[in-house]
Amino acid sequence: MLSPERFPNKYKFWAYSCLVKYESRSAGVSYGKKNVPGNRILKNVFMGAAKTVLAGDGYFRKLYDSLREKGVDHSAAKKNVARKIAAIALATMRKGTNYEENYEDKKKPRAVESSLKHSVAQV
Repeated sequence: MLSPERFPNKYKFWAYSCLVKYESRSAGVSYGKKNVPGNRILKNVFMGAAKTVLAGDGYFRKLYDSLREKGVDHSAAKKNVARKIAAIALATMRKGTNYEENYEDKKKPRAVESSLKHSVAQV
């Protein structure tokens, strides 16, 4: 992947990386799910990265554990972690920055604070 600008959003990148399937539907009838032609090597890279980070105890392991607590099975939770890694890879390539391990941890308190402010303002 040399030019991340060719992907308008992370969802198109996920499709190119074979991390999602699209359902063929017509008039409310499902005709099955299909893979989008993409790069199977990227799928193997991101799924391998997901397998590796699950051995640790960082942000991605916490994400996996929270998905499992919600009742998501192992393979779906691992694929969600792979999608998160792919989205971060795409964003860092676009911005030309390095990945910060604690970025997600820094982001959450602000989101919680803003949601608390909104809920207090509504009362």
